[in-house]
Amino acid sequence: MLQVYKKNRVLQKPESIFVVTEMKIATYPGATAYVACNARGTPLAPFVVFHNDPVDAARLTAYSLPEFKDALFFNARGTHDGDALFVWFRDHFMQCRTSFHGRSVILFVGCPVSEISLRFIQLAEEEHVALISLPSAVAHLVHPLISGILHSLNADISSGIEQLITDGKLAAGSPLSHSLLAMLLAELWADKWPYDDVRESFASCGIFPLNIRAITAERIAATASDNVNDNCITSESGEDVDEDVAHGLNLLSELSTLEQQKESCTDTQRRHKNMKLNVSKTVDGASAYAIIGSLHDHLQLHGPEVSGEVVTCFIGEEKDNEASKHACADMSSSVFCQPYICTKVSPRNECDQFCHTERVVL
Repeated sequence: MLQVYKKNRVLQKPESIFVVTEMKIATYPGATAYVACNARGTPLAPFVVFHNDPVDAARLTAYSLPEFKDALFFNARGTHDGDALFVWFRDHFMQCRTSFHGRSVILFVGCPVSEISLRFIQLAEEEHVALISLPSAVAHLVHPLISGILHSLNADISSGIEQLITDGKLAAGSPLSHSLLAMLLAELWADKWPYDDVRESFASCGIFPLNIRAITAERIAATASDNVNDNCITSESGEDVDEDVAHGLNLLSELSTLEQQKESCTDTQRRHKNMKLNVSKTVDGASAYAIIGSLHDHLQLHGPEVSGEVVTCFIGEEKDNEASKHACADMSSSVFCQPYICTKVSPRNECDQFCHTERVVL
């Protein structure tokens, strides 16, 4: 863990260390919310998932509501596992992270492995976000938001609903509308978010400040029977756990295949870089004619001096071997004037050292 913090330069940057988990909204069956914050205790607005509402088949995107403009809402019925977390990361987390201007951050993910997709991992790598998945078996020990924070949030939502009923804005037993839920969450995030408790929870879990001795044997024993059936956290059945393990193994296999492809690409680039060209920057006219001979028309040498890059080829073992020069002079012009063509599609400028010269004379 220390190496990860040092690599991403976040040892003293609590604003660059984030956690996320999925909370069941106890008073709204079929709805969950991705709750995230950084080690300073500053929360992101929630990302609410309505599992019983059909997704827009035309596009996989979230939407906002006027009652809580910073929050996002997502209809998940008809989507695949991992779609909601991916959309949260792409449309919500990355938008909230724009102020970091390319700096690396660490994101602790307290969600089942089945929700972590390959495209989620790839996007995180592109955006310089280091992902650390927290297994559900130990999440109650090492995830800052699980140690009582989610219980507190759910209790405040329930209190808000009771107040709506008391005020006559909601009939007892009536389902909560999306708009009313958004209004309750907006008030909760604005007035009742437990900043101090969250910061203390980060410290007690050893995430920030980083403390590898924070989780003691006594603490493990004390919490062994706690949080097993936590109704605030998405839990998994035995069958789901088996599926989660299978998904994790498949994900590792896909990642291994990607790494092999990257290594193969790197080896190809390394071979290209190891190709050596003996280039002479300025060659006087007489030397050029002595080496190239009949290629005057192809090279279009004008004046007593040739400026540019002329490649001198040596066929023999010694550079000064006259026989080599004569052999080189007798070679066909078709050998000398073939341009190097970079056929590999490169994301950036991997072939710049070859492609910047239109014609290389061999």
